[in-house]
Amino acid sequence: MPNATDPHRFDPSIVTPQRLGKGITVGFCGYLADWAGVDLLLRAAGKLRRSGILIDVVVIGDGPAAGSLKALAG
Repeated sequence: MPNATDPHRFDPSIVTPQRLGKGITVGFCGYLADWAGVDLLLRAAGKLRRSGILIDVVVIGDGPAAGSLKALAG
């Protein structure tokens, strides 16, 4: 099944965006395996937070790396 997104659901002229926090929100949805690079996303978000940038990361999925990613996210 191909990936698909309805662009109208994300058009700010039609839909009011919902925010999790006051900063940037980055999301990942997919299979949690080492090759997916979610660990890099979490490490980068940590560095950005430590530098004062407001960022939230939302990860949706499951897979063999889920446990290590939860530990990394704290």
